[in-house]
Amino acid sequence: MAIGLVFVLPLVHVAVETIRIAGRGDLVYGTQVDAGRGIVRGFDVLYDWAHEVFSLQNQRVIVAAILLVVIASVVRRRLDVLAVGVLAAAALTLVFAAQTNVAVSRYYLPAYALATVALVLSLARLPAVAQVAGLVLLVAVVRTSVEAAHDEVQVWVDEEDAGAALVHVVADANETGCPVAVAGLDLETSEALPVLVALQHRTVAPTCVGGATYFVVGPLPESNALRNACAAHALAPVLEEYSASVFSCSRLRERPVRDPTFGLVEPARLVALRALRPKPS
Repeated sequence: MAIGLVFVLPLVHVAVETIRIAGRGDLVYGTQVDAGRGIVRGFDVLYDWAHEVFSLQNQRVIVAAILLVVIASVVRRRLDVLAVGVLAAAALTLVFAAQTNVAVSRYYLPAYALATVALVLSLARLPAVAQVAGLVLLVAVVRTSVEAAHDEVQVWVDEEDAGAALVHVVADANETGCPVAVAGLDLETSEALPVLVALQHRTVAPTCVGGATYFVVGPLPESNALRNACAAHALAPVLEEYSASVFSCSRLRERPVRDPTFGLVEPARLVALRALRPKPS
């Protein structure tokens, strides 16, 4: 009983804070928000993105844990309160994470770990034959998980290498003395790029010739206006990646372009408004 109370008390605090955030809002990263996503809507966000950031195999482990808790309770003709409590705690961690309105893999990890605990607890309640079969399946899952994790890490390494290449190319472009304009990047990249470029401390001599302009564009709609600011057949790729690409524009167009933020604006003015401004850390 005492062990159960020690386990439950922290969860009571999490439950109370989740209800507060969902109902009236709270400080999130130092910013006052009006309210959380709400329990139902927030949980829907995590559920909708589960197939993108949480592997199908991991989802099956959670489903298997729930089924095994039910099977163990039926076989023993008694509800396993501890296993059910662990699953409830797993659900609570998802509800709490859902208030951020962001779906990333780390937000699923507490629920996954707790579901695994419930699975093992229920497996231990079953006959020896079922335990052996369950252990064999768990070993198979672990082996395939290691292989999948290696592939995911490699994808992450490739993305990091692409990000480093982007920083180096933009830093080189900035050091030439030519204008560098940025548009359409995601929030994290747009905030990090000026700082990372400033940290490069390049000593390249200015070589900007012929009024060239560099465009750093991402996948968001703002990038279209910046691309259109370049004259026809004057845009040449320097680096093309999924998250961001760098182009060299040898000549700006003469007519105004429509930007979703600044409206109808002259190309040179748009370049100035979207100019990269390195920020020393």
